[in-house]
Amino acid sequence: MAVDKHYNPTIASRLQQIADGRLWHTLVPYLEGLSNAQFRTAGYVLRERILPALDAEAFWQTVTLLYKYNAKAFLVTCMQAARERKEEFLREDAQTLWKQIAGNEIDVDKTLCSLLPVIEEDVALAERLLHVMVGSNAHKRIAILLHVNTPAAAYLLFLALRHMEHDRSFLIRATSYLIKKGDALSFNMASLLKSYFGLEEVRGTFSLRLQPFELHRLETSYEAFRQKVVSL
Repeated sequence: MAVDKHYNPTIASRLQQIADGRLWHTLVPYLEGLSNAQFRTAGYVLRERILPALDAEAFWQTVTLLYKYNAKAFLVTCMQAARERKEEFLREDAQTLWKQIAGNEIDVDKTLCSLLPVIEEDVALAERLLHVMVGSNAHKRIAILLHVNTPAAAYLLFLALRHMEHDRSFLIRATSYLIKKGDALSFNMASLLKSYFGLEEVRGTFSLRLQPFELHRLETSYEAFRQKVVSL
């Protein structure tokens, strides 16, 4: 079985020339002229050497170009590089990329499950990404947030599930999924949801126990939620 090479000096030199000269119009023609093995190596070089060194404007221009050119080949490369730039997620050129990704449901899943974990506490930023790529689709939003273990994601999951309180079976399935995840935050969320929605069908022993008056305080702010559900 062939092993992908992460570096080739000739490929690295050419990609660096393109980056240094901002010759982005030559990037796609160059990539298309590579063999399959060279193409994969170019992806590694872009992700590990070229993209991290670009300034914000060049970075988002380049990853948008790569995604538009070949989303299947470059989405993971682009998102792995973007994870280091969460302070740039609300840039106009970054949002141009998010809007392009929003047109592909599979790419939306991969993107949000890659980026949301690095947004540990920034609820506003996480909400903005969800809004741009998922909109008001509550089921889709919940499906994604169930897979992300951060305080911000947990809070947004709680808010989203409040809009589904009419669907008891859905709430039970979501809570049961959290229990199966097995981590501390998911267990606390499961305990919260069981108490908040009165899901007596959900079985489990939980360390987090909230009084009725505490449950309603969780709705008031992220800080109130965090103090009870995250900070133990």
